[in-house]
Amino acid sequence: MDVVQHRATTPGPLRLLFLANVTRLKGLHVLLDALASVPAGTCTLDIAGSLDVEPGYASQMQWKAARLSVPVTFHGTLDGQPLTQLLENSDVLVISSFWEGFGIAYLEGMAFGLPAIGTTAGTIPEMIHDGVNGCLMEPGDSATLAGIIRKLASDRGLLAHLSEGALSHYASCPTWDESMAAIRRFLREMVDQTRKAKLQRNE
Repeated sequence: MDVVQHRATTPGPLRLLFLANVTRLKGLHVLLDALASVPAGTCTLDIAGSLDVEPGYASQMQWKAARLSVPVTFHGTLDGQPLTQLLENSDVLVISSFWEGFGIAYLEGMAFGLPAIGTTAGTIPEMIHDGVNGCLMEPGDSATLAGIIRKLASDRGLLAHLSEGALSHYASCPTWDESMAAIRRFLREMVDQTRKAKLQRNE
């Protein structure tokens, strides 16, 4: 908690991280539109994700980012220590996605105490609890996103509160082993119920 508190309250631009492949579905254009209305010096943006899934869209986003007053860095696909270092050196995870079935990147960020900014689409609200471990917005709403970014950049107490909430949420989530064990139990119960039903029909 001390590391997260110190990071959140250290003066300087808010360090945003977009952790997703650069595709239209993930909504990077919405984030860049939001940053266009944010004053210079408010934040920086690091983008970690493949540029090869939708290369035409990725090129458009690079062109768009180059015209912003906010510093934007495209890292491409990262893994291992380079990704860990980027997560440790960021303040907030932002993925303005138009849909997520689960959104594991949000949870990965929360493991490092990064509050998540996401949309109300799909299952994202099950992961991000507005005002507790992050902030929610409607899909495509760049104006609201810009307001959230300005608020977190200026209110470091709020950022620290959300950072602690992110760590707590991550700690409360089951591990992969626990999740797989629960799935196995469920499947065994289903098999047992099916067998019992067959036996009852044959009696």
